[in-house]
Amino acid sequence: MPAWAGQLLASMELDAAQPNAKVVFHQDGLQALQQLLRLIEQAQRNLDLCTYVFARRCGGAPDWHGAAAGSARGVRVRLLLDGVGCWRLLPSRLLRQLRRSGVLVRRFMVPMLQPIRGGSNLRNHRKLAVADGVHVWSGGRNLADEYFLPSSAGHPAWVDLSFKRARGLGRCGDGAVRGGLACSPRARRPVWLSPAMALGGGDQAWAQWLPSGPDHADDTLHALYLASAFHAQTSITL
Repeated sequence: MPAWAGQLLASMELDAAQPNAKVVFHQDGLQALQQLLRLIEQAQRNLDLCTYVFARRCGGAPDWHGAAAGSARGVRVRLLLDGVGCWRLLPSRLLRQLRRSGVLVRRFMVPMLQPIRGGSNLRNHRKLAVADGVHVWSGGRNLADEYFLPSSAGHPAWVDLSFKRARGLGRCGDGAVRGGLACSPRARRPVWLSPAMALGGGDQAWAQWLPSGPDHADDTLHALYLASAFHAQTSITL
């Protein structure tokens, strides 16, 4: 991470980058699905899931089955769904099945029921799975078949980016576990990363959570993107 980026993020009182035991970017949808299922299976105490689209089937099987199975073996499972992303994709009876199995289900900003006036475009697009506050699966893949496997008509899975990481030190913050919906601001000394550290050189990889949302004073991503453009020396690739 360049010095200017660390200084900018520290000025917004964001937690500094932290070392991780391992960060793995998935090669394709199949690997992403396998890593997600493995994370769900290895949860021993808590499992937190957050997604925009929650379809009835994911990876050739009901995507709610893993959450229900985790709750059945004594894992505390929480599921946060977007009120629009799951609209008409997940029948009410399946939500009732999840709740009966012990899964705590919440829908974010349901149309006609949203508490913030004029907030119809305030959506939760985060895709996140956290096991025991340590193992994290995230990226751009929603929980639906088309993000992981080819269709029955032979169409390939959608191209997207996702990764899995394991914290080597400490635990994910409460805001990260809730999908970044809230983070308590704590000023931290910025950590300057060399290129080798940023790419996972040595025994550890480094990663940093960037919270965003209406409950955060700054538009963190906008500030970082804009500052990146101003610091560019030769080219900008979007």
